[in-house]
Amino acid sequence: MQYLVRTDKPFRGIASALLPSGMVAYTDLTLEEYRAQAGYPLRVVEEAELDHLIDEHHASMITAPEEETEEDFWFALARMRAQREPKGIAT
Repeated sequence: MQYLVRTDKPFRGIASALLPSGMVAYTDLTLEEYRAQAGYPLRVVEEAELDHLIDEHHASMITAPEEETEEDFWFALARMRAQREPKGIAT
């Protein structure tokens, strides 16, 4: 299967899929018609390239751990407690 990805922004997922018939999935449009209506540049990728793009995207989301300070801990705990407090009931 082939997929459509935007080329004007960093990869975050597919824009759509290209069916074997040449139609864009979930539309009645050809690739050329879809490109004309989309308003942004698209590129057709094969499944192997899509897998690579997904792997790179997932790897980019992993960040180095940050040590939580005692102040951070108590702040988070206070927020969690505040969210658990029952809301007032209007009478």
